[in-house]
Amino acid sequence: MKTLLLALISPAKSKGTREGAIRGLIGVGKEAVRKGLIEGSGAKVVGSECAPGESGPLVDAVIVNYFSPCFSSKTQTC
Repeated sequence: MKTLLLALISPAKSKGTREGAIRGLIGVGKEAVRKGLIEGSGAKVVGSECAPGESGPLVDAVIVNYFSPCFSSKTQTC
């Protein structure tokens, strides 16, 4: 998990590397994603690379693969 976190937040890494890190964190589980994106400031790094309204593999890795169950849920417990 440490390798994935470093790939996510290191400034010299490419978007593809960040996408892979996010997908890896998703594979580990929700707690890993939370630690990487929220506690590890990964969301800030990813957000700085993505323009408002942008769609693409990096955005999809986060939104579609992790948060989509929250958006489709009527109770929105996420």
